[in-house]
Amino acid sequence: MDFWDLAKLLARRWSITAPLLVITGLATVFILQDVKPDYIATTSVQLIPPNPAPSNILPSQEKNYQNPYVDLGLDALMRAASLSLQGKATEDGLKAAGLSKTYTVTNSDFAPLVTIEVVGDSPTKANATVDQLANLLNQRIADMQRSRGVKAQGMISSERLVSGDTLVKSNTKVVRAGVVIGVAGILLTIALTVAFDALLRRRAAANIERVAPHAPTLGAMPGGVALPALSAPQPQTYALPGADAAARAADETSVLNLQYVSVDKPPASSVPVMLDVDPTADHDSSARAPEDETIVLPLAGGRWAAGKGKDQ
Repeated sequence: MDFWDLAKLLARRWSITAPLLVITGLATVFILQDVKPDYIATTSVQLIPPNPAPSNILPSQEKNYQNPYVDLGLDALMRAASLSLQGKATEDGLKAAGLSKTYTVTNSDFAPLVTIEVVGDSPTKANATVDQLANLLNQRIADMQRSRGVKAQGMISSERLVSGDTLVKSNTKVVRAGVVIGVAGILLTIALTVAFDALLRRRAAANIERVAPHAPTLGAMPGGVALPALSAPQPQTYALPGADAAARAADETSVLNLQYVSVDKPPASSVPVMLDVDPTADHDSSARAPEDETIVLPLAGGRWAAGKGKDQ
C-alpha cells in the first residue's frame, strides 16, 4: 500500500478518520496547557591580564608580578577553569540550591571568553542559576592562580561582560510537545483506520463464505461472481420419419425397423451448448451414420422396382 492508496483509504473511511483527528486536536490543546515555556538567561566572562611590573621595581619585588598562566596563555586558564563548571559536583550543588541543572558553557576560539547559557522553567530560576555559575567561574579562576603562588599584583582578573536582564522566553519545548502529540495522534488514527477497514473486509468475506454453500454454483469467477448451476437436460424420444409410408405399403413384405434415438434436447431456458467441431476434418457419411440404422431397398418385381410404386 503506497501513500495514494492510504490517502484513498482514509478518505473512504472518513467516518472513522474525522473523529480520531478531532480527538487528536483536542488532546493536543489540552496537554499543551500544562506544558510551560522555558526561559533562557545568558552571560559572558572574560579574562583580564595583570598590569605589567614597573620599570623601577626592585629585584626582590619582581616575583610579586610573576604569573605562570600569563606565559602559558589566558586561554589555557579560561579553558581549565570552565571545565570545573561541567563536573558532577557543580550539578549536585545547583540541584541542592534549587537551581536549574540545564546549562551550557562555551569557550571562544578567538579570546579568553566564556559564554554561559542557562535554561530554566521560570525567570527567577534562570537568572539565579546564571549568576551562580558566573560566581563559581570567577572563584575557580582565582583559586587556580593562588594555588600557583601568584600574588595580588600579578593576578589575572575576570570580568563579567553581560549582566542584568538577558532573559529570553523560549517556546521550543511547547512546540516540540505539540509536534510529538500531533504525530502520535495521526499515526494512531492511520493504524486504527487500517485495522477497522481490514476487520470489515474480513467480515464481508466470512459472510460470503457462509452464504455460498447454500447456492448451487459452477464455481467462483474472477471478481467473486458465482454462476448458477445449469439444470441437467431431460432425454426425449423421437421416431425416424417414414414409418407411416411403410405401413401403408400393403403388397410389400419388408419390415421397416424403426430406430428410436434418444436425443438430449435442452430446455429453452438452458444455455446453448457449443460443440467444438473441426471444419478441416474429413467427415464422411459412414462416420456420421449410426451402426444400427436399417436401409430398406425395394424388392425385385414389385411395383416400386418398376417405378409404379407410389404412396397411396
